[in-house]
Amino acid sequence: MAKTGAYLVPVLLGFLLVGPLSVSSAAATETGDNGKTTRQTYIVHVAESQMPRAFQHHEHWYDANLRSVSHTAEMIYTYSTAIHGFATRLTAAEAESLATRPGILSVLPEQRYELHTTRTPEFLGLGDNSALLPEADVVVGVLDTGIWPERKSYSHADMGDVPSWWKGECEAGANFSTANCNPKLIGARFLAKGYEAAVGPIDWSNESKSPRDDDGHGTHTSSTAAGSEVEGANLFETLLTPDLANSAKGVQHERHKDNVRSLPKKKDNIHR
Repeated sequence: MAKTGAYLVPVLLGFLLVGPLSVSSAAATETGDNGKTTRQTYIVHVAESQMPRAFQHHEHWYDANLRSVSHTAEMIYTYSTAIHGFATRLTAAEAESLATRPGILSVLPEQRYELHTTRTPEFLGLGDNSALLPEADVVVGVLDTGIWPERKSYSHADMGDVPSWWKGECEAGANFSTANCNPKLIGARFLAKGYEAAVGPIDWSNESKSPRDDDGHGTHTSSTAAGSEVEGANLFETLLTPDLANSAKGVQHERHKDNVRSLPKKKDNIHR
């Protein structure tokens, strides 16, 4: 019987929009149709079942709604899994008008989030008795700076098959191929349009245009959450966990992982 556990999925993403706090002058001067009011990013949540029969596809409906309030705004992303809708940049007046359209559930501005703590289990109120059973077929998703898949923490030894219900993606790009995913690291995405829409173009000469982690933060956090057990872990030849036979492992080390790269290097804040 195949062993089940936690899968890991990292994503390097620029706005869930996710992106950093600072906004470039180019993005800050983006204006609405009236040429005066500045725009910001909004996530539009729609009621999928209310799409009029005149439209053959939801994206056509989204575009018609967007054109009803702005002739120049563009969709950054469309969503069809956890929610249905799209992301775009609007003025406050355009967002308010769009929110009154039939089938529009909400029009929410992006929000800033800051790092809070390095003691995540305590921060989330998780005790020893609140952990899932090791056999639980769980996917751990991480939104961060990406992942370095060659790390031993992402070894798929002793992992079972990828869940049959999994519909995620392992996205290839610079310094990253689909072969970098495995039964442990079952998915990886790279999403940068939201970041570039709000902040400005990314300098790709210093960044990998892929889920590859050029910073290290995403690799650290994802392996902490669900990294596989690594024997002989040490820091400058000093054993880290002598009480655990010199091994290091993530909190839910038997889980599969999905990673979303959400931030470029050296960024401390994210927006959603």
